[in-house]
Amino acid sequence: MTNAEHQKLLDTHGPADTERLIEILDNYKGATGKTYKSDYRAILNWVVTRLQDEKKKRAKEDDPFARLPNKGPIIDKLPSATDGCWDDEPF
Repeated sequence: MTNAEHQKLLDTHGPADTERLIEILDNYKGATGKTYKSDYRAILNWVVTRLQDEKKKRAKEDDPFARLPNKGPIIDKLPSATDGCWDDEPF
């Protein structure tokens, strides 16, 4: 990858994501023996999508409410005046 291509990644994705993009590609190449004419083009072609998927998965894992059933606004679960819960009878 050229310095100019590396700088484009930094400008577009920031230092942390650029480092992770390169790491994902490097791990893939090391595990498979695959080579690319242009690592930069490979990153643009599929590694960026892989990183986005990784971030979405991590966000779901970090969401404490992600595994709860019926996730939604609590206001939808409150009784309405027509449910008979809010009549004029004393408690």
